[in-house]
Amino acid sequence: MFIINDENQSHIPIGSEIQNESKKVGTVVISALINEKSTSLAVINTSDSGNQLNIRNKGIVLL
Repeated sequence: MFIINDENQSHIPIGSEIQNESKKVGTVVISALINEKSTSLAVINTSDSGNQLNIRNKGIVLL
């Protein structure tokens, strides 16, 4: 499980696919807007967690 904080995106819907290039590597399982930031919890394949990932073609950073 990984936490995603994103100041640049609106709310990330639960069930959103996390992708590495065009390959699905994870899914958002919990998501909320907190202090105008989207905070989400996602299940992501550990071997892909160090790669550049995106949701809806927008880059994300894992915490």
